[in-house]
Amino acid sequence: MEPLSLIYWSRAGLGIGAALLCTMLNILLNGLNLFSKISVALIVYIVVYYIYKWRFFAQVEKPSKIATHGIGAYFMTWILVLGLFFTILQPIAVFTHSPVTDNTVTFNASNSYSSTGYIISYKWDFGDETITTLASSVITHVYATPENYTVNLIVTNNYGFSTAISEIVVVRAPE
Repeated sequence: MEPLSLIYWSRAGLGIGAALLCTMLNILLNGLNLFSKISVALIVYIVVYYIYKWRFFAQVEKPSKIATHGIGAYFMTWILVLGLFFTILQPIAVFTHSPVTDNTVTFNASNSYSSTGYIISYKWDFGDETITTLASSVITHVYATPENYTVNLIVTNNYGFSTAISEIVVVRAPE
């Protein structure tokens, strides 16, 4: 196989490896922002560039092609596989609530799940400046005044991946 073809196809495969590395670091460090993920991908690309330069410099007609050949395949593979990994590892957030009785509502998120792990925390924002995080999927909350409240739930799985869901809860004055 020609050196540039080898570089191209190995970079496509290295995109998969860089995505796996980003996913593993996300799990170990309990979350990476997008800038950190891009930084990891660039570091892998630069390290491999110098390895390719050392290995193939004398075998290609234009050494500058070592830097650019396969860059699109690398980053496209990285983006697609990273997206796939994060989609697979994302938990699903679902909750229901009981009818409002005396401004008291019971919220149940027991139907939330993680296809690759398990839910470790439920972070509730009840829309009235009360925020609670707990390991249990069921919680009861008392609202002080009748109003429409936007309730947010963030579930986090054992890999550190989180998903949020919102729903409006109507609390009416007693009749």
